[in-house]
Amino acid sequence: MIEAKVHTMPKCDFIDIDDTPCDGEEMFDFKTRYGPWANGCTHHYTAHRRYDELGLGKGQKLILSNSGND
Repeated sequence: MIEAKVHTMPKCDFIDIDDTPCDGEEMFDFKTRYGPWANGCTHHYTAHRRYDELGLGKGQKLILSNSGND
């Protein structure tokens, strides 16, 4: 699975520790090169990801659910 539906889009985990603003377009849940997992915008995902691709144990793109039935 490379996409996961969420009811509420999480805040980028890097917004308070990085001087670079979030791009606000897409969000990812991903394994960072530092070890732990994080939620991040496209910019921060690209800058801090451990793997170049999404997938099991690597990360997923977060998609906002349209209804409570998804």
